[in-house]
Amino acid sequence: MPALRRTALLLLCLSAAAPADAAHPAEAEIRRIVDRFQYALAAKDGATLYALFLAQDNAWLSVASERQLAAWRARGVAAQRVKPGNHAEFIARVIAQPERIEETFSDIKIHTDGTIASVHFDFVFLEDGREVNRGEEAWHLVRTDAGWKISSVIYSVNRPG
Repeated sequence: MPALRRTALLLLCLSAAAPADAAHPAEAEIRRIVDRFQYALAAKDGATLYALFLAQDNAWLSVASERQLAAWRARGVAAQRVKPGNHAEFIARVIAQPERIEETFSDIKIHTDGTIASVHFDFVFLEDGREVNRGEEAWHLVRTDAGWKISSVIYSVNRPG
């Protein structure tokens, strides 16, 4: 086999064996944060939920879709497209709610350099098994001395109906 052909074959084999976008080692840690969030939400475990977030200096925004904003305004609701909030209000609301809460995630994408990270996914938010919102959600995370913490959350609001 000519040398050039062997070299090309070797390069082809090496490129097939090593993915171009190999996952960062921190990706597994970040996936565990996502899993802990889902578990703690369903368990209404406020302490675990609080521990996943930076105690301060974080952002929480819900953003109404065009369809949702139009529906609210058609009903005469003085709705904001972008509504600020915070993780503490969300956690308190989840814990106080008598209904069973669950949020399913799909198409999870993580991007990290091991110091900061972003997580993006599709979600469906359920109360007693009934869909109450769906859309896309994105988190920013930072690695602290105490491990990964969520520093911001943004999500779309698309209520059924």
